[in-house]
Amino acid sequence: MEQTNSDSIVGTFLAINVLAGFLISPIAGCVTDKFTRRNVIIGTFLIRAVPLEIIAACLVLFKFNLLEMYALAMFTGVGWVAYMAASRSYIQSIVPQKLLGSANSFIEVSLQVGMFLAGGLSGFLLKYTGFIAILIINIILFIVAINWNHKRTAHAKFQTRAA
Repeated sequence: MEQTNSDSIVGTFLAINVLAGFLISPIAGCVTDKFTRRNVIIGTFLIRAVPLEIIAACLVLFKFNLLEMYALAMFTGVGWVAYMAASRSYIQSIVPQKLLGSANSFIEVSLQVGMFLAGGLSGFLLKYTGFIAILIINIILFIVAINWNHKRTAHAKFQTRAA
């Protein structure tokens, strides 16, 4: 909004984000069923982290570009919907049936609280550090999550072989 002074561009950004997620949802379900859910989750982190890195670099080197922002909306929408499909089915595969209701409730409450806090934190960061800092923080968190999942998988394989 600060760069364009246009409410309609913000609306277009949000529409692209939602539409991209909507269009990818059937494919996300198929991919989630075909591949290991953990790998799909890691893939969704990559789907979001790599374009974020490219867009952040472009913003630093070339300044604001509306097409880059629309690409950001598209990749985050696709990545989010694919992540949600994989993570929800992953939870169903690791949580006992009798605890599934409680687990899903906990996840939903955590998601809503996280989104509420993220909105406030993002506003604070945007005001005091700028948009690029938010992108960099997102990139770092995706990389940490990818590494954590990779180490966890490698550790589990090592323990299985040792047993």
